Amino acid sequence: MAYKKTVEDKDYFPNHVPLKNRVTSLIFIFLLLGYGAHGLYKGELFLAYRSSEVTLFGNALVIALISFLMGCAYFTLTILDHYDKRNNEHIYRRLEAIFKGFSALIFVVALVVNYAYTVET
Repeated sequence: MAYKKTVEDKDYFPNHVPLKNRVTSLIFIFLLLGYGAHGLYKGELFLAYRSSEVTLFGNALVIALISFLMGCAYFTLTILDHYDKRNNEHIYRRLEAIFKGFSALIFVVALVVNYAYTVET
């Protein structure tokens, strides 16, 4: 995908993110922060997926929390994009793609670290 400026400044209209999307992003920020803080407090992070489950702890928990923080940054960019009236949506799209990709990658690393630790013991 090209993340270059596609509209000249004279023809530019500021980006509008609907209120529903902004509120949803804010809710996801609080959910990620709350779930991560709860996991940090308990010392383990329980994740259920379909018929399986994973419990992260130790270094894998810290790595997953970093992934959660990057996810929060992704959702924050969605909100900030609405209030920024400059012609720089291409920068927001690029940053959102970076944060989403790194967040997923770091979370997979957390799962691998957790698996390596459980196999080792």
